[in-house]
Amino acid sequence: MQKILLIFTLIFSFHAFANIIVFPTRLVLNQKRPIGKLSLKYVGTTKMKFRIGTLYYKQLTNGKLIQAAPKEKIQDSASNLLTFSPRFVTLEPGETQVVRIMARRKGQLPKGEYRAHIHFESMKQANQDEKKTSKGIETNLVINMGVAVPVIYRYGTKSQKAIIENPKLQTIAGKKVVSFRLKKETNSKGATYSKIEIYEENVNEPISIIKGISTYIDNVDFQFQLKEKFFKSKKYTIQLWDEENNQLTHKIPLKHL
Repeated sequence: MQKILLIFTLIFSFHAFANIIVFPTRLVLNQKRPIGKLSLKYVGTTKMKFRIGTLYYKQLTNGKLIQAAPKEKIQDSASNLLTFSPRFVTLEPGETQVVRIMARRKGQLPKGEYRAHIHFESMKQANQDEKKTSKGIETNLVINMGVAVPVIYRYGTKSQKAIIENPKLQTIAGKKVVSFRLKKETNSKGATYSKIEIYEENVNEPISIIKGISTYIDNVDFQFQLKEKFFKSKKYTIQLWDEENNQLTHKIPLKHL
């Protein structure tokens, strides 16, 4: 059994899952900067071995990511363009490993943006305490945890920006939710990377911040549950930031439903 956390729609600058911290949460490479690195920190209590590889995820129109089939042909996959080291590492509690990643153009590569996810998978071995028996049959219950971080390689292209449409606040199953559509500013195949900030009228500090919102396809309808309190008697605005370049791109009213 395997559980994978995609570094996607994050609230913090790094994320920890299954005793793993990976930083940065996204790596962008290009012709001038073909080499980068990711840091894997293990904060568990026992020594752990990790396997490092690549995966490719497709995005659905609701923003969710699903892993592509093993034999599926993907035109914008960066898996065969990336080389990295090491591929296996064993870490003690508190130890950090730096993984160096290089993008290499192969043959006549069309201009565009190519992506993949670097996958860090724990390789925990079953021990006697984890063994369960059922009807005389012994089975080892082992759950391998993983973290997947997007790596983008741009060849002859620039970063893209998103446009926000129809942002609204609504209550679903008793919980406050913000929903909106993000679409690419141009028809380019490149991804966009955005941050959302919600402000109450005449208040300078944001009430809510949602970071790491990626769009890989032309239009994506996002929906996020909010912990903060919102009141129909008050007015709110939503700001869309180009997270990669730290630029404010849109500021529009947030509708109540």
